[in-house]
Amino acid sequence: MRAENRIHYWDTLRAVLIFLVVLGHLLTSISLDARPDLRALGLWIYLFHMPAFFMISGFFSKSYLKRGSGGRIRLLTGYLILYVLFVAALHMGAILRLEGLSANLFLYCDNAPWFLLAMVFCHLILPLAASVGVKLSLILSLCLSMAWSLLPLPDRLLSLHRCVSFLPFFLLGFFAGSLELKLPVSRRARSAGAAGLLLAWAAVRVWLKGLQQVSPVIYATNGFRFYSRFLPHEALLLKSGWYAASLLLSVCLMALIPQGKTPITFVGRYSLPVYIFHRIALSVLQELGLLRFPAGPEILVLAELVLLSLVLTLLPANPAAEKLCRLPFRPGPGREKKE
Repeated sequence: MRAENRIHYWDTLRAVLIFLVVLGHLLTSISLDARPDLRALGLWIYLFHMPAFFMISGFFSKSYLKRGSGGRIRLLTGYLILYVLFVAALHMGAILRLEGLSANLFLYCDNAPWFLLAMVFCHLILPLAASVGVKLSLILSLCLSMAWSLLPLPDRLLSLHRCVSFLPFFLLGFFAGSLELKLPVSRRARSAGAAGLLLAWAAVRVWLKGLQQVSPVIYATNGFRFYSRFLPHEALLLKSGWYAASLLLSVCLMALIPQGKTPITFVGRYSLPVYIFHRIALSVLQELGLLRFPAGPEILVLAELVLLSLVLTLLPANPAAEKLCRLPFRPGPGREKKE
């Protein structure tokens, strides 16, 4: 999207979400055993930040259907190339130690690069979803997600369980964009959004122990391996509850975002390089033994984590990093005009 055609609201929303992604990854990279408030914060973030990201991705995916076959293939292969490079970068320490890279690192990816695989999966489904319509698409995607949890289907392979779990959010965003649905922006809507998010955090904090036992539902990390512990109706209730809570909290956050330009709006233009480079930076810090849990009162620890998250968000938010991350998506010489 050209800079002059960008809508500030969406860039600001992306900026908030990518900051929460960075903070969430930081919270899951360190030990929080003695920090219940920070553990609650991590679960609270994961309840809505990725569902909201998938809805935004779906909202802006209409252009995919307008592409020719060459343009679609270029987008999908771009995601796959970036995925391979991303996984390799996260394991650079093993490469430098001449340990090599196992094919399983690319086939079974549980960390940040999975989102790129999910984008390939969601875009492959998109033409079929557009052809059958909003109601049937959403019903079938939810049924697919439920089935993937109840049946012994591949879950970690190519992060398929995560791809399937987040597909309904992607399709919901796509159809919302196609129907040009708009969120309410009144003061009452903002107050309701803020109240909803605060109540959700309080609920997570109160029921932290119970929610930790079902955290794979919130992180969407395990399929049948986790849900097989429950009776089928219990598993369906768990996942349905996750969908309902995630959708509600995503809408609450969206209602809080101002329509005009803000000091952080520019970050939303560069969410892809932030997503990639912050995770590589965390991997390097872990490899060097520098990513350690800070000491002190919980509020001061949170301030340090927020500050580090801001640094990791702002540093890659620049045109040069964006251009570098977009290289796999660029057409070859002489192809741009043909497509």
